Amino acid sequence: MVQRKSFKDLQFCDDFMFVAVMEEENLCRRVLERILQIPIRKVTVRTEAPFTWNPEVHGIRMDAYACDGSTVYDIEMQTGQKDELPKRSRYIQSMMDTMCLDPGQSYKTLPKSFIIFICTFDPFGDGRYCYRVRPTFDESGKPFGDDTCRIFLNTKGENESEISPDLLDFLRYVDTAQIPSDCKGDPLLADIETRVAAIKRERGRERNYEMMLDFLIVEREEARAEGRAEGMAEGRAEGRAEGRAESRELIKKLLDDNRLDDLRRSLEDPAYQQELITEYGLSHEAEIAEPASQ
Repeated sequence: MVQRKSFKDLQFCDDFMFVAVMEEENLCRRVLERILQIPIRKVTVRTEAPFTWNPEVHGIRMDAYACDGSTVYDIEMQTGQKDELPKRSRYIQSMMDTMCLDPGQSYKTLPKSFIIFICTFDPFGDGRYCYRVRPTFDESGKPFGDDTCRIFLNTKGENESEISPDLLDFLRYVDTAQIPSDCKGDPLLADIETRVAAIKRERGRERNYEMMLDFLIVEREEARAEGRAEGMAEGRAEGRAEGRAESRELIKKLLDDNRLDDLRRSLEDPAYQQELITEYGLSHEAEIAEPASQ
């Protein structure tokens, strides 16, 4: 069941608010710097980025996709326990690589990549604030050297002495939605709080949020109804997932264009929704910001 949390109660860890905050490229860059503990130059950001390059394969949608010309980053907020996170991250990696390599390009041009999940639960049960995964050789333990890294952050960690104090402060903030009393002077956390407050004052944001919730409720009801049907083929299930990705992108377009009547009608009329998807050219959308070739 979709939780109908009021707009005024949304916090940074809530998906809608997280995406809205990460749209601000400077804030996204600083969050990345805090997590990775490295300096990052100016990034370009695309939120809720769709990766659908072939209608025959499963598509994905990222909370925030950023690139700085030589490195690509995917940042996901995860507030519900998901057992499939390892394989989900593997699939995200494969899709990111596919979109970053043009026909005829050398594999050497593939950028460095980071896939980051910020979890409000312990995804692997070892009590760590940060799980960092890089490929290595079984025999020697030496790095494989494919320039990929997956990071799973856990706001419920217990090994405080093993992570940087500023990352710990960030994770405590995500977990409690309160700036810890001993780090009130942290400029990143203060700016995130300021941005959250500003988003709540932005005209139209609450309306967008309510529209999105209405869509999710309709989507869940349809999924439950379809799930009760017997003999459903796997290919049809994947097709429905692809259709839902297109529908989410359509909602964003209609909200941006202030076509609220069309949005309401599309939630109730599947045929009209498909007309609008065709109008906006959203079927099997694959366009996404790519890093410059090295």
